[in-house]
Amino acid sequence: SEEAIRRRLWLRRLRLLQRHVRAGRLLDISTGEGHFLSVGAGAGFEVDGTEFSREGARLCEERGFQVLVTDVESLPSGLPPYDVITLWHVLE
Repeated sequence: SEEAIRRRLWLRRLRLLQRHVRAGRLLDISTGEGHFLSVGAGAGFEVDGTEFSREGARLCEERGFQVLVTDVESLPSGLPPYDVITLWHVLE
């Protein structure tokens, strides 16, 4: 199914990330429905996310994640330090 294919994609990206950072605080910018938050949390990262879309944020909440509803240019000051920040399919 499409869900299984997407999960393999996110797990592959997690393995790429883990070449450099094995654990810590992770911020996923424009997390969408929170798929990468799920695999990151499952690998032991403390995860936070942002999402521009209120619908995407709602879907993240259904997965058990609270996310900031904002775009990357409007991130609030005072966020905690992160060991890694990901932006999958954001800049293009």
